Amino acid sequence: MNHTVPTFFTPASTDRPPNYEMLKEEHEVDVLGAPHNPAPPTSTVIHIRSETSVPDHVVWSLFNTLFMNSCCLGFIAFAYSVKSRDRKMVGDLTGAQAYASTAKCLNIWALILGIIMTILLIIIPILILQVYQWIQRNHPGQGLHPSPASHVPQLPFLALPPAHPVSALYPHTLFYSPVQ
Repeated sequence: MNHTVPTFFTPASTDRPPNYEMLKEEHEVDVLGAPHNPAPPTSTVIHIRSETSVPDHVVWSLFNTLFMNSCCLGFIAFAYSVKSRDRKMVGDLTGAQAYASTAKCLNIWALILGIIMTILLIIIPILILQVYQWIQRNHPGQGLHPSPASHVPQLPFLALPPAHPVSALYPHTLFYSPVQ
């Protein structure tokens, strides 16, 4: 074994005296030997994929399907939510986002129409009841309930023309004369 120390940085080759880093480098080269591969070292880059949260709105769609299914919008939103979840499981985040956006829009419309229909189903019967009570108070005997024939009001637009004289001979046949 040859223990000669090759010096790469000698004070004669440079105008400055050697510093600590140069001496340490020379020592490492002596102990470890010259690098075997003259190619520069390569680096490996690891991309850590952050989990991007794409909401699929499945629970909201299921609620709208069960309770606010106006024009089947809740069911259609549920179908798009399931498609969004499938795309997310496959790894297609762009497709999942597109389906989730459509499901969100459909859920909003289903919720708005469901609330409007619920309000109307509460208000319309109340209004009908109030109109019926108003008719009973202001026009007794002319309400919406059946009454005896003697109490039937004679309204001008429902009045029948006078009977034809021949109708007395044929009681089962109705004859009407023109209004004069």
